[in-house]
Amino acid sequence: MKDFALIGFGQKGGRAIVGTTSVTANAAGYFYAIQFVTSAIVTSNSIKAGSDSPSLASITSGFSAGTVVYGQYTAITLSAADAAAIGYFGD
Repeated sequence: MKDFALIGFGQKGGRAIVGTTSVTANAAGYFYAIQFVTSAIVTSNSIKAGSDSPSLASITSGFSAGTVVYGQYTAITLSAADAAAIGYFGD
């Protein structure tokens, strides 16, 4: 049985998503949550196969700093060199 509290509170770890380079989740999983540190626009994202997660790139107005988005994303790309987010690992 999975302990979803570990996932929900970021205890599985995470990765900084900074600038305009695509950042991928850990090899075995996906980003469970994306927390935007600065206001940012997502230019592309990859969604885990079989997931019903929405495309973040389709939200062209972007996300405000402090916003947290949940889903199953395997890769995220931001639009600006000074944009930053934290991707928290799922599995």
